[in-house]
Amino acid sequence: MDVNDKFNDVLLDLTEQGKNIVLDIANVDFISSTGFGVIANCNGKLKQEDNQLIILSPTNNVQRVFEILDFKHILPILNTPKELKEYFETIK
Repeated sequence: MDVNDKFNDVLLDLTEQGKNIVLDIANVDFISSTGFGVIANCNGKLKQEDNQLIILSPTNNVQRVFEILDFKHILPILNTPKELKEYFETIK
């Protein structure tokens, strides 16, 4: 099993718990196209259940790819734990 399969399995398991998922990627320098597909798929499944995937602390390189793929319009991308806290306060 490669890393993309494992990532997919872990995220799918988490989506079945019926909660929002915060994906802290502060130490991730690269996400493959398959990885972005896994993120998009997970986000879609969560939205069906009125939950969401929240990206936290992307590195500059990963942030640029999120922007190029226009992910900021489909899921929250937050830079700091403080922003995350404020975000959760607004969606209560």
